[in-house]
Amino acid sequence: MIKLALKQQDGETKIFTQEFVSGRKLRNMLVFFKKVEKENVDELEMLDELVNTVANLFDNDLVTFDTIWDGIEASKMAETLRDVLNQAMGKEEKKPVAEQ
Repeated sequence: MIKLALKQQDGETKIFTQEFVSGRKLRNMLVFFKKVEKENVDELEMLDELVNTVANLFDNDLVTFDTIWDGIEASKMAETLRDVLNQAMGKEEKKPVAEQ
């Protein structure tokens, strides 16, 4: 299971969960990692790809490229996205950043 906390337009933070992460979603994550390793990707493109990768892990229509960019504090963006990827790969789950 993976979790992602996103601040909503009304100021409330909502935690989204995805109980099942398929092997195909894991494969898509690995494609992202491979692309970042092999290609000369600038920081903006890398972050956009990372946000898309995380959004695609969730089956919830409320977890999108835009809601992730708008719902995570800038100073916590990298840590939050990295934590979601780690959760998807079965690594130790941290408390969603918005709850800390």
